[in-house]
This record gives sequence, C-alpha cells and structure tokens, in this order.
Amino acid sequence: MSNGRQCSDRGLLSQLLDVVGAQERHHLQTVPVPLVLPDGRRVDQARAGTAPHPVAVNAPTVSLASPMVGTDWVSIARWITVAHGALVVLAIFTFGLLVPSITVPVQDPGTGQMIDQTVNIRPALAIVALILIGFYAGLVKAIGYAITRVIILIRSSSGRLLPGRGSGRSRPRSWLEQSFP
Repeated sequence: MSNGRQCSDRGLLSQLLDVVGAQERHHLQTVPVPLVLPDGRRVDQARAGTAPHPVAVNAPTVSLASPMVGTDWVSIARWITVAHGALVVLAIFTFGLLVPSITVPVQDPGTGQMIDQTVNIRPALAIVALILIGFYAGLVKAIGYAITRVIILIRSSSGRLLPGRGSGRSRPRSWLEQSFP
C-alpha cells in the first residue's frame, strides 16, 4: 500500500511542478524589459558579440597624483604605529588582569590611624586603554600628513642631538649611578 501511495504522491508532485513551471514561464514571457549588463549592453547584443560603446567623459587624461615609486614609508609607519598601540593597550589589559586591585594606606579621619584600603584599578585601566586607542587611531590618521611626520622626526631626534634638554640642567643620576660612584 505504501508503494502505491508513493507513486500517487510522485504523480501529484510532478503535476504541481508542471503547473507552477507553466505559470512561471507565462510570467517571464510577459515581461517586455530586456536584461541589461553593467556595461550598458543588452543580453542579445552581448550574445551577438557587439562591443560596448565608448563613453565620452570630460576628465583629464593625465593623473594629477604623484606616481608610487619605491617603498611606501607612510604605510609602513602606520602599521608600526598600529602594532605599537596594540601592544600598549594589550599590556594595559594584561596588567589589569594580573593586578586587579591595589592596597593603599589611608588615614582614618575619625581615629587618625593608618588603615589599608583596597582599590579596584580595572575601571581606571579600561578608561586609560580607551583613551590610548583614540590617541593611536588619531596618530595613525595624522601620519598621512607631512607636518605630523616632521613634528615626530624633530621630537624623536631632539633627545639624541641635545643632551640635557630642558631647563639647562643635566639629567639626574640613576640609583645605580648613585650606588657606585
């Protein structure tokens, strides 16, 4: 019995598909709009091998942009800045995971005694990380301008060229230099 029912279900299914297919063919035949390719040709023109018509545009034929010859140092500087910023933010998040709170000695105003108070530093570190993400994103955007690169060059090279920069005094001695005269 199941075999006979299966055959009758296939017959109904094929009849239903024939009806739906005839309706779809009927709708497709009544649409008068030809299909158009992105280059402006109709499908029948593309089948016939007709080339697209050239489009006249009033635009300069010579590019005004400087040609790219050699290494793109601006892109390299941007990627280095992105990597440095990612490492700094990652270090802040890692520090927040390893040291979630700090203990600070605070004087109790009522008794005058010093007590230890635990402070959660994760929210402060998250705010610092968000500020640094914004700073590095702005720096990556600004590196595209020549004036920014000049300022960064002067700022980074001034420490090497001018020892003891600042108010004219020499740098303070480190604890290691103080320990061994």
